[in-house]
Amino acid sequence: DGSLQARRSTSSVSPRLVTAGLRRGPAGAVPLLYSSDLFWIPFVYLGVLSLATVIEYLSRLQFRDHEFLGHKERKLATAKESVHELLRSMLPRQVLSRMMSGEVVEDHGVATVLFTDVVGFTKWCDDKHPQQVVQMLNIMYCKFDEGLDRYIVEKIKTIGDAYWAVSGMPVPNGHEHAQRMCGFSQHVLEMVESMSFDYDGVQVRVGVHTGEVIGGVIDAERATYDLFGTTNDIAGHMEQSAQPMEVLISESTLAALRESPDLRATDYRVGKQQSIDLGPHPPMTDGESVLHAYALQSFRWEPPSPANCS
Repeated sequence: DGSLQARRSTSSVSPRLVTAGLRRGPAGAVPLLYSSDLFWIPFVYLGVLSLATVIEYLSRLQFRDHEFLGHKERKLATAKESVHELLRSMLPRQVLSRMMSGEVVEDHGVATVLFTDVVGFTKWCDDKHPQQVVQMLNIMYCKFDEGLDRYIVEKIKTIGDAYWAVSGMPVPNGHEHAQRMCGFSQHVLEMVESMSFDYDGVQVRVGVHTGEVIGGVIDAERATYDLFGTTNDIAGHMEQSAQPMEVLISESTLAALRESPDLRATDYRVGKQQSIDLGPHPPMTDGESVLHAYALQSFRWEPPSPANCS
């Protein structure tokens, strides 16, 4: 009974008295922890530690964000470079630069156009595997391309076994476009001769004509630089009328060679004048149905270095 009564008396003590007793403890008693600076030290330490942890976490998160953004920027730069590389393979460098600056590419002027095709190409393909046909054309066109920069000639496109190029546009080269294209035509013949042994004596014929052309970029989805005008048609007629491994130039091209201050009479030789019938629907606006042409038998002019070209 005494212990039970003691427990009851203890449980009936007012919390206010306990708190007051702690506050008014006897001399030498332990001070109340709530009013002591020592009580808050662990909490302050934990708060500082938590704050440091949060700051470190945010720093790492920011670093990861920067790293992620840097990775995305590098991928974007790589993608842009890939697109530019693809466009450079489709468009002339100068045209691409003009397009990137927002310019509408429209050219007009006098230039010299060249067409080539493989003699008897359809018959040549009859007993060849498709892979062999594609390989031959790829090797031949790559060899032709090797002379583009040297003679400042721009390839427009290839159409089957036909190769189409121009000099004097989109980069004007003054009076030199005719002689540069004639020099390039000799390069074409040399390249074909170098590969004829491996491909059953493959041969080409080449046509060249000088006249006014219009150039520009068409087709927004598949941008290409194209040429328009009767000059293309006449160059095509020259090519169709040429003999195997022969360059046939028009009268206007020969006139441009004769007027060039850079050429001597001994730098080139042409054959006798030929007449080419253009048929009942000639491409010229004046209705002329016969053209004069000349076989370019030799051409020994060497172009100046690109640094000296205008």
